Amino acid sequence: MCDACEKKPAKTKCVDCNQNYCEACAQFMHEVNKKFINHKMQNVEKQMVTKEEFNCFCSNKKIIQDFCLQCEIGICKFCSIIDHKGHKQISIEELMSQKMKMKFPCIQAHLFEVRENLTKLQNEIMGSATKAKEMIQKELTDFVNEVHALVNKHKEKTLEKINEELQSIKLQMSWINETIGFLGFELEETNNFHPNVLFQILKYFSHSMDKKEIVMHAPKINNNKFVEKLEEIDKLLTNLMQGNSNLIGKEESLLFKIKNIPLNTEENLKMNSNPKDFIKSQAVLLDKYKLELDFFKSNLTVFFSTDGQSLFAMPGASTLNYHPINVYNISLRKKLYMFSYNNSRINLLSIYPKYPRKTERKWLYSADKSGFLRVFEEQGLNKQFQETYNINAGAEIIEAVIFEDKFDEIIKNSKDKLIAILAFSNSNVPLKIFHLTNGGGQVVKIIMNYNSEQCWSMNYYYDEILLKTSLFIGLKSVINCWDLKTHIPLQQIQAKAAVFSMRFLLDFENRAMPKRFLIYSQNNNSVTIADIDTSVIVRQVALQNVTLIYDICIWRRKDEFILIAATHGNLNGMKVLKFETLEVVASRETGRNYPLNLRKGWMEELGKKKECLIGVEFAGDKVLSEFEIKIYS
Repeated sequence: MCDACEKKPAKTKCVDCNQNYCEACAQFMHEVNKKFINHKMQNVEKQMVTKEEFNCFCSNKKIIQDFCLQCEIGICKFCSIIDHKGHKQISIEELMSQKMKMKFPCIQAHLFEVRENLTKLQNEIMGSATKAKEMIQKELTDFVNEVHALVNKHKEKTLEKINEELQSIKLQMSWINETIGFLGFELEETNNFHPNVLFQILKYFSHSMDKKEIVMHAPKINNNKFVEKLEEIDKLLTNLMQGNSNLIGKEESLLFKIKNIPLNTEENLKMNSNPKDFIKSQAVLLDKYKLELDFFKSNLTVFFSTDGQSLFAMPGASTLNYHPINVYNISLRKKLYMFSYNNSRINLLSIYPKYPRKTERKWLYSADKSGFLRVFEEQGLNKQFQETYNINAGAEIIEAVIFEDKFDEIIKNSKDKLIAILAFSNSNVPLKIFHLTNGGGQVVKIIMNYNSEQCWSMNYYYDEILLKTSLFIGLKSVINCWDLKTHIPLQQIQAKAAVFSMRFLLDFENRAMPKRFLIYSQNNNSVTIADIDTSVIVRQVALQNVTLIYDICIWRRKDEFILIAATHGNLNGMKVLKFETLEVVASRETGRNYPLNLRKGWMEELGKKKECLIGVEFAGDKVLSEFEIKIYS
């Protein structure tokens, strides 16, 4: 297997690099790159690949695992005990970690320089393309006016040909902008530059076209300058791969100088109680009724507070043409009111902002089987929800998120900042971004589903460091992180089944090195934690006697994080896991009921604020099932 792309079988081996490559990667990494063109290549079918380069120099020929600081040489475990006994030694992994830490400040400075050059290149190319377009249009107009009578029969074909050329230029500009956006994001976001990450950046840079092809197809305006910029970026990236510490740049990154970063996700609310203490307590039944659902999803319930009241909302019992939303007072343990503007079954119910403060404006929104998105704002003295936006998307909506365009990534020069992103049950229909205004909404962008997979979940958070909205889309085999400005997927996180639930854990206690994790469940028995900045899965556990996990709730208690999973399998119930180890520390069985949604909250009891967990369970897996709302405290 190719060590570079890890997709195609290896055909050749570089003796100098000790790496196996397929034909495409061998050509890209060695034949095109002048620095590696003199490396010795061997056919892997004729030459056995060995690992002698990594063996100890002693007669045992064991694998090198440690480094002797006194002798400054790599040694195997046998030599560390016999020949180098008493010498100060460290493991190879620790040695490499120390080397990377020493080079990290310089690399950050190089990244800042690359980003500046990328921005300059983008501005210059856009300026040249605009001038080229204006010049071509002017020449075309003059030409048509002068010979209109002679070329009348051929005018249509001539215009068509010129339009094709202009379209070709636009496509080239689009590719360049997408590449610059991708590189800018990767170079800015990646904190620990592993060589494989750099290789992926270079591979993407030359994915759509070889550099020679770019020059061949690029507009013939400032072509030399265009090539110089490409070579300049190529040189910077090559120097980064080689760990060149002599590049000129700032020694300190500007990315992490921001202080007092707000933790704007529901998962980062600090709680005092420990869920493993009350998960086994006697649950209080809040309500029980039959409900029709086409999709059993993690976003059917919301918890929020208004005027000191702890409220909980979810779809209520429905009839043929009546599909209400119930609102409950958790402290009083009763239903306050219901409202309905839905003509078909509700597929999701959510709120913006997530866990809003008492004084914040609140928008509750629902999407249904007939393709309507309805947004309700809390209004009036009685603080009840009234419909403010109504969108007919034309297809069944399976997933949606609403948020304000805080960083002007989509809508500019408008006081209305509310954005809705919709995904549909038909995977052939692209995701649509609506700008909510004047009681309705209009499509401002679409997100193509390149994987042709159904979207099962979406979530987002405001990145206060990079000043952007990070949108995550959970599909069947992958999670895509989309850049709303450049309109391309910048990251992919591996998944093995439909992604049912996605939660964020953002820890900025260490401002110099913040930690950002994505915690997600799938249509299997796995709880997975991935590093958002590197897309690497850092922890994963397969829960025993579990078939699938509908939802995950993150409970932040003092200085520790705890996960609560809603599980379905031989033993239905809830499991409490430690974030650091994914060890199950407590569990509760729910019998024949399947836990579907888990929401943390609080309520007033005897004049004191008390934390609680609100669980929604259902019996059976039919469209019409019996639902129970329970409170654990």
